[in-house]
Amino acid sequence: MTWLNYAFRIMHLPLGLFGIAVGTVALPAISQYVVEKKFDAARATLFDSLQLVFFLTVTTSIIIAFLGFPITRLIYERGRFTPFDTYATTQALMLYIIGVPFIAGIRNVAAVFYAYHDAKTPMYASFFAVGLHVVMSLGLMRVIGFRAFPLATTVASFINLAILMHQLPKKIGRFEISPLVDYFVRLVIASIIGGFAGILLTRLLTALLGLSLPAQILGLGLSGFAALAICYAACILLGVTEARDYIRRLLRR
Repeated sequence: MTWLNYAFRIMHLPLGLFGIAVGTVALPAISQYVVEKKFDAARATLFDSLQLVFFLTVTTSIIIAFLGFPITRLIYERGRFTPFDTYATTQALMLYIIGVPFIAGIRNVAAVFYAYHDAKTPMYASFFAVGLHVVMSLGLMRVIGFRAFPLATTVASFINLAILMHQLPKKIGRFEISPLVDYFVRLVIASIIGGFAGILLTRLLTALLGLSLPAQILGLGLSGFAALAICYAACILLGVTEARDYIRRLLRR
């Protein structure tokens, strides 16, 4: 369905920019530590990469979810693409985008298994996730229509990541998952605060500037920047001290 395709394209912005890139960089380092039998270093590298990828994808994905309607309207709403199409595409986008951190996390965790020359575990986890996706899509399609597909994608991605995390101690030893979960939750809270601020500012600017193309670009740009800035401030207030280090890393690049 066209709405799903349009939403899928927007979803790949944070996934392609951050999720895949971090996983690609982490794989060689983890593989090297595994070869050298430096398992503590491999574990530390994995969790550092997970924290970084969550910082990048949770914040951007939730803010995009809040700003999904004006983003979709700016990109697509012209010609035969009507306001109703914008609304439907936004619904699909919101369900797709909240799964981006899980999809990105899968790539990072799977890197550990590949470093141990174990491609079977990620493959079996993927098979189970695909099966779940099919069952959910078919089961929910008559209930929520096209929304079943992006919802199934997000749930299946979460389950896939959960399976890999459950099997991870067999490779790198036991670890404490609660700090990572706490970190993830604090990121979600900070991102929601930023997202609310962004959508409120968008509505204010739309009322002041109108819906011309330059006004939409200016309004969305200002709202997105403000949402990210407020999200960063909320991260600091919530004790996500890693945010400062990650911003410095990004600015250095």
